Amino acid sequence: LVPRGKDGSFTRAKVWIDAADGTLRQFEAEEPSGVVRLVTINTFTTNAAVPESSFRFKTPRGVKVVNQSDLP
Repeated sequence: LVPRGKDGSFTRAKVWIDAADGTLRQFEAEEPSGVVRLVTINTFTTNAAVPESSFRFKTPRGVKVVNQSDLP
C-alpha cells in the first residue's frame, strides 16, 4: 500500500490477510524516516470489550517526551 498524499505518517505499508478466514495476520509500515515496523498478530479476539482506560497513557516519572514532529 502507498499513501495518496505525501504528508502521511508512513510511506508504504504491507498487510498479510489469512486466505482461510480473512483476518489480518501481520502488517508492516515504513515511516518517512526509513524506520520499518513489522507487527505480527498471534492472537485475535473479534469485538473484544476494551476499557476506556486502555487508551490513556501516563508518562512514567523521569521519562523525557519527544514529539516526533519536532525532529528534523
